[in-house]
Amino acid sequence: MGKTKKKLGTVLGLTTAGVYLVTGLLVMTMININMRNESLDDARQISKIVLSQNLAIHAYFSQQLKPNLFTALESQGVDADFFDPVLMSSTFAVRWIENEAQQNESSFSNYSYKSSAINARSPEYEASPLEIEYLKRASTQDNPQDWSGVVQLDGEPTFVYLKSNIRFKENCMRCHSE
Repeated sequence: MGKTKKKLGTVLGLTTAGVYLVTGLLVMTMININMRNESLDDARQISKIVLSQNLAIHAYFSQQLKPNLFTALESQGVDADFFDPVLMSSTFAVRWIENEAQQNESSFSNYSYKSSAINARSPEYEASPLEIEYLKRASTQDNPQDWSGVVQLDGEPTFVYLKSNIRFKENCMRCHSE
């Protein structure tokens, strides 16, 4: 009878330990998943804020600055082909502001903004394969959905937020030709 009690005690002890181990692993897994989802939600919200600010800069250039600038240049007899990116390129301004912000605030360097296009004039604006796929799909939709997720960039997992919303307007075409 003594051996049976020992065996029963051992089985009961191992079973209890197993239940605690499995329960602990499940709890840790759930916490990990929840923390990852929370981090992705935070990154998505920050991305939307950065994007909204950058799009507001683009809108300011196209709706306020460029029309007034073009009128002033024309009244001064400046050649219609004149182009100064500091004055006329909202993308130049956004990039300059982003670089300045990254120098002033180290936590900002964890985020970057890229305006990309298929067959871009400048290689730095050329869409990646992921962006090309997204842009092609978005171009066929009236109201394209944003996309976000974690992808491998330069061997590192990186959160990416994609939004298609820049449409060339008439005053854009002055600098962007066709």
